[in-house]
Amino acid sequence: MILFFYSCSNRTKTVENKDSSQSNTSSQKTCSEKKDYPEITQLPFGPKIKSKKWYYDDIHFYARLISNDPKLIDFDTLVTPTFNLPKIKAIKYIHTKNDKNYICNNGKPVDSLLRLTKYRYRLPDIAQYKSYYMCGFNFNHNDYSETFRNNCPEFAYTCYGYLILYDTLTKIANVIDIYFVTYRDGFNIERRFKIDKNYHIDMVEIGTSGEDEDTSKHIENKYTISISKNGEIKMSEYE
Repeated sequence: MILFFYSCSNRTKTVENKDSSQSNTSSQKTCSEKKDYPEITQLPFGPKIKSKKWYYDDIHFYARLISNDPKLIDFDTLVTPTFNLPKIKAIKYIHTKNDKNYICNNGKPVDSLLRLTKYRYRLPDIAQYKSYYMCGFNFNHNDYSETFRNNCPEFAYTCYGYLILYDTLTKIANVIDIYFVTYRDGFNIERRFKIDKNYHIDMVEIGTSGEDEDTSKHIENKYTISISKNGEIKMSEYE
């Protein structure tokens, strides 16, 4: 699928993130810098916006967050560094209404089987949350446990990007899969995101049937996520 190879996109040099009102540059760590934690990546966090349909702009952005290879070919060795997450007591998986199989094949919810221990980018804190972004290519399906792959195959993505909002009071990690590439119900589906300087999060799912790459026939599901000052996380759909 062409969408997958183009967008499944930040070299670990300097990353420039832009929205319609602000541009900003943040330095990322290189693989040779063996640090315990990275510098905070300032907002906005997302592709360079050139049009109203921002989710078709700068589609290499998501893969560059994972791979150091400028040609985006060597995904196995030229990857951006990972860092250890704080100890997580439990995961709370925040899903959309289109994530219909939130209950896995063994009858257990996704968040009881998903395991996250690493992150690649540290984002600014918000409310009581420490914020992290973990992303990766999962071509060999090794990033998920065998139990997860067998019981929650719909959520074992080929490419993934999790926003992790870690509650420092309860040690519960609120997890949102703000980026993924997968195949579902006969459609190649990719979810893309942008986070503006005020922590307003937009997500769009783009789906094409089979080998069809005609953008006029794409399915688009759009979501917005807001985080209040008291830490309430709300997700809603929009046109």
